[in-house]
Amino acid sequence: MGDLHPIVIPPLEHTFKSIKFTCSGEGLYKDGYLYDSHAEKLIPPKNTKAGSEPKEFEKKPVAYWKAQCAFRGLNQTGAIADLQLRLREAKKKILPEIKSIETELNKEFKKKNKAARNDSWTSLKSVEQKAKSDPKKYLAEAFPKGGSGRPANLDIVVLKIGADERLAVSDAAEAMGLESVSVDAPWTSNKKPNPDRWVIIGRTRDAVWNQMRDIEREVGRSKQTFSIEKTKPQSAKKVESTPSIKNVKAASNVKSAKQDATSSASTKAVPRARSPLRMGPLPRPRGGRTLQTARKSAFVEPVPRQNDQSSSEKETNNAWDITGEYNVDCPAIESEWGPRGGLYDPLKLDIYLETKNGKRQLYGAFDFRVIEGVMRFEKPVPVPKAEKSESSKKRKREDGLDDDGDVNMDQYPEFASNEGPNDYSENVFHLGAKDRPTARRPVWGYRWRGTETGEGEIQLGSDRAVRSITFSEKGTKVSGTFICDYTRECHFTGTKVSAWPRNGYLDPDVQWGKHSRAAHEEAERSRWGGGRGGW
Repeated sequence: MGDLHPIVIPPLEHTFKSIKFTCSGEGLYKDGYLYDSHAEKLIPPKNTKAGSEPKEFEKKPVAYWKAQCAFRGLNQTGAIADLQLRLREAKKKILPEIKSIETELNKEFKKKNKAARNDSWTSLKSVEQKAKSDPKKYLAEAFPKGGSGRPANLDIVVLKIGADERLAVSDAAEAMGLESVSVDAPWTSNKKPNPDRWVIIGRTRDAVWNQMRDIEREVGRSKQTFSIEKTKPQSAKKVESTPSIKNVKAASNVKSAKQDATSSASTKAVPRARSPLRMGPLPRPRGGRTLQTARKSAFVEPVPRQNDQSSSEKETNNAWDITGEYNVDCPAIESEWGPRGGLYDPLKLDIYLETKNGKRQLYGAFDFRVIEGVMRFEKPVPVPKAEKSESSKKRKREDGLDDDGDVNMDQYPEFASNEGPNDYSENVFHLGAKDRPTARRPVWGYRWRGTETGEGEIQLGSDRAVRSITFSEKGTKVSGTFICDYTRECHFTGTKVSAWPRNGYLDPDVQWGKHSRAAHEEAERSRWGGGRGGW
């Protein structure tokens, strides 16, 4: 039946001895029921043995029993018990004439449906319409077996379709050996785009992911643009050209009051609104960005997200918005492991601040070429009261800075142990309501789990090592240390390039569980049979 779907024509009808049957290419139906060769097994026995429990049988409606009688050429009158008795005594199969009719109608329906489908296919104008109508046929045309003649990095399509259609197209792409990924759609107005996600399909993973990152960057820029427009002050309403009598009286009263007023110091001045004709720039909306004529920096100041703290809280505890995408430099890894596919392939780190089941946690999803996985940051160690009261006076004077104006790192803990406690609890990752990197709390310890990118082997025991990452420059820069079985202990630095992580739908908590010891054992059992599950 591979050439049957999608079905675009109504069922065919056929009457045999005053009984109407229908066919949609998958057998003959009588009142919505197919022929059942095991219908007799659903009939309860006449008598049950003494002492034995009666067996339960699946109950069928009267239309089902009438259909089974019709397929066998039996009378269709009477109640269910009469129809069952008739079937039990006759012990007949489907009539040969009806079986022959079923075979012919199946062939005829497929032929007519294919012709109608071809006619409707030529009338479809857009690729989205074709993908919705027949995903497999569209992909076969877009990606012919002999090749399209386009370079691999350009041999991709982007479809702007709904959720159900995206699933059908992705399934068809997987069956054809193509790569596909879903991505947020860029905003074109202050309203959420519809459809809100697109699907990218191509022959190679690199081509698909490069296109995905281009679209994600465009999404970030579009969200920035329209969020700034929302915060712009509305223009003042125009004054009516013809004043009303009420307004004239009010104006005269104000004028007389001004004449009677004196210029003594005791008189209070009424604050005036800013004139739209006044020179000078208006205050920049919070979370906005300054437009640039030259590309001096790839980083754009992010707009605060809804789950972040309010502006007053940020001003109070000097917190930074550290969530988003970072490009990472690590000479030790990059010198030993070249770019994949010969393309520009920067190391990546995405920072997430998630609240799930009432637990607030800080994650980092990383791709360091030879290794990829997820980091979980431990909650900061609370400062004892004695140290807090002693250092509070210093902070008022020095604000935690050294003589050069940099953050004094001597007051922060170091994380250099490769043998942390193996039996740590989940509580070490649960943060308080105000726990996040700040100017006075820039250094955060983390544990990681992940897989080697070649064979996809899960790295056992990697979460025993407690390393550290230091956030700086209001959360736009990171630096830290990393170690795994494939590289010595190395130092890396990173620069924030987007206020949003590359994969907004990634669940870091789930990924952490997928790289546990149990997951490693399961992967070892299926390694030679199933292959890698993927990140």
